[in-house]
Order: sequence, then structure tokens, then C-alpha cells
Amino acid sequence: MLARSLSFVIPDDAVDRSQRFGAVAPDLDGYDVTAELARVTASALLLFGADEAGATRGGVVTSEHIPGEVLAIIPESGHFPFIERPGQFLRRVSEFLMTGG
Repeated sequence: MLARSLSFVIPDDAVDRSQRFGAVAPDLDGYDVTAELARVTASALLLFGADEAGATRGGVVTSEHIPGEVLAIIPESGHFPFIERPGQFLRRVSEFLMTGG
């Protein structure tokens, strides 16, 4: 199932929230926590859809800085891999939980 086939409910305040986020976005542009990621001691699963911009930008960079992390990219999915490819998503999460990372 692809996200474009879903029926989304857009809240009445969606435009207002989007504008507020846009106002702080320039401040977030220089916000970088990658140096702190090395302090993560828990097992971490970073899971993205292959067509999600985060998978090829922030997600891969983030995964390079967390010791012992597992990066899982779900093919043929975007921002909602748990909806678009639920079987693959659940398999990856289950594998991660069963092996402890």
C-alpha cells in the first residue's frame, strides 16, 4: 500500500502549526547533535523508508555516529513504512527486538 492511497485527516490548525515550524526552521538548520550521538549506550534501530528524504540525508549520517546501531531501510516506502510495507517493517523491528540489537 502506498501513502498516496491513504485517506489523511488534516487538522484545522495544520497551516498554523506549519507556519510556526517554518519560523523556527532557520534556527534548526545549524543545530547539530551528531557529536553527542556517540554517547548513546542503548541499542538503537534507525528505520526509514527508502523514498524518505531522511533515509538518504539525516538517517545515514545519524547511523554513522551511534555505536552499535542498526540501520534498516525499507524499500518501496516513504515516510510511512509501517503502513506502506507493514510486513517488512514488523519483520525488521521483530528481528531487532529478538536479537537485542
